[in-house]
Amino acid sequence: MLLVSTRELLEEAEKHNIAIPAFNFCNLETLYPVLEVAKELRSPVILQAAFSEVEYFGGECIGGFVRKTLNLLGVRAALHLDHGKSFQEAVRCIRWGFTSVMFDGSLLPLHENMRITRQIVDVAHAVGVSVEGELGKIGGAEESFVSEEENLTDPNVAAQFVQETGVDAIAIAIGNAHGFYKKDPHIDFERLRKVRELLGPFPIVLHGGTGIPEEQIKKGISLGIRKVNFSTIIRAQFIKTFRSYSLENPENFFLMEITRKAMQSVKDTVANLIELMGCARLY
Repeated sequence: MLLVSTRELLEEAEKHNIAIPAFNFCNLETLYPVLEVAKELRSPVILQAAFSEVEYFGGECIGGFVRKTLNLLGVRAALHLDHGKSFQEAVRCIRWGFTSVMFDGSLLPLHENMRITRQIVDVAHAVGVSVEGELGKIGGAEESFVSEEENLTDPNVAAQFVQETGVDAIAIAIGNAHGFYKKDPHIDFERLRKVRELLGPFPIVLHGGTGIPEEQIKKGISLGIRKVNFSTIIRAQFIKTFRSYSLENPENFFLMEITRKAMQSVKDTVANLIELMGCARLY
């Protein structure tokens, strides 16, 4: 079976001490380049979309489309809901064929975050779908609170969260943020180390991979990060290439030709990130 849960992929990552990259997509042009590279490099990948991206692609068709495409290309991947905001969003994605869902209750009181996460876990696990939870506030790179102590993940609370919710992976806040960083982020590796010590060989997720320097990502993987999210870098690469090629060739109205240029730039970016994660040629 080529469409699998993230739990299955992250267990392999733990075995090999690597991470699996998770790439956001919203249409065929941002999905297919990822799958082409995954095939070429014989790498597993996690295909993920926020609920707004799922709706844009077409929720009722997305699961079947991804499954058929994976079978066509021979790529092993998970289909994951990124930053789901409610029980209802998670359930809808499960019905649409997602093999993994995330509930982001990080802005809720702890007890409420755990209560809803547990509800989603109960439903998801009944049909073989894995669940990612989030603890700590992971904002945008432009926000000032990213590295404030009260917004970072408490290792002891993380252990409680995993035990009481039954999640398959946990996203933590250790100075990371979404989007491009205005300056190098200060990742709290000691905090990551403590979380890992308390959780043992349990999948830890790093959001905001776009602007984190490669050496910091590698160090995070060595300390137990098993999934790294990349979203902004994919969209930015596609848009920049599409725009620049169009400006350089203002009389070219062959949309497929312009789009292929942008898709190739995404492929180049994805290939570099797969190599960085250490999961190339895993199969």
